Amino acid sequence: MAATGIYDEKLRFSIVLALTADSPDRDLLWQQDERGRHLGMTRAEIKAARQGLSFDHRSAKAIALALACRAGSSRRQRGEALRAGIDAQACAIIERLAGEAAPWSSFERKQNET
Repeated sequence: MAATGIYDEKLRFSIVLALTADSPDRDLLWQQDERGRHLGMTRAEIKAARQGLSFDHRSAKAIALALACRAGSSRRQRGEALRAGIDAQACAIIERLAGEAAPWSSFERKQNET
């Protein structure tokens, strides 16, 4: 996955879903469901992303890297992402995205404004 691959809207949004899955903001979760459907995601894909998973191997590694970054232990996941074909620049973008993902609602609103 080239660095531009992280800009794939569906993958970026899957990462956001994983990072905000524990949000107490029910309106945010509903808005995310709507946005996911607008992007062509199935309910199963949305549910998987919220569980930190994906049906696509590289996307799953990207999501795992983001979640590991949020937890402060990304070294192993970064290596796995690199081995899965995600380049170092894309890993850096994912790590930055993970760092920006809190608090939930302000992050999602910021993403919707751009």
